[in-house]
Amino acid sequence: MQITDINIGTFEHRLFLAFILGTIIGFERQWRHKIAGVKTNALVAGGAALFILLSEKIVGDTSGAARVAANIVTGIGFLGAGVMMRNGNNITGINTAATIWCSSAIGALAGLGYWYESLVGTAFVVVGNILLRPIGEKIDNRISQITESGNSYLINISLQHGAMAYIKHSLIDAVAAESTLHITAIQTKGNVEIIADIHSLDRRQTDIENIVNKLSTLNEVTGIRWEEVKPGI
Repeated sequence: MQITDINIGTFEHRLFLAFILGTIIGFERQWRHKIAGVKTNALVAGGAALFILLSEKIVGDTSGAARVAANIVTGIGFLGAGVMMRNGNNITGINTAATIWCSSAIGALAGLGYWYESLVGTAFVVVGNILLRPIGEKIDNRISQITESGNSYLINISLQHGAMAYIKHSLIDAVAAESTLHITAIQTKGNVEIIADIHSLDRRQTDIENIVNKLSTLNEVTGIRWEEVKPGI
């Protein structure tokens, strides 16, 4: 791409576009009380645009914009890491970090003068954050239902030496085929036993029996037993 110097009006228009689009993305984040809101996303998008515009001001450097864009990606990675927090086994802020990353990309597009592409990118980010949120919550609720209701089982599988990987994959595939089941933990003892903690929404125990019947037909399985684990035990 041939880089040419840009006039003041073009500079202002591109920077303004980046700032406005970053503000739109940040508004949705702040509305949901996320860490990085209007100011952060607006500054990220505007800052990315400024770096791109700076590279275009350097006449004759035909690869400047590409190099700057690559460095923006790296720099935003460090910024995104700052908004993620670890709480026990859970990590929060990943979606906010991803949104900041997208804001920088949209700012870079605006800085290069790609008005239409930056508008489409903004629409995808905002709509994605709005529409995908209830889908994610529905999945989380589904998992929560499995872990908090129904039955909990402990399966012990004895197997031949060298068959650990095959039987473990067979167990995972068999559980995946049952829509009511969810594996919460898998442990191994030596190379001859697998212990799996499985939760089920089906209180009739038919799903866990299906799993046992499937695995018991495998030649590598030398023994299999299961028991229901009562809450609090």
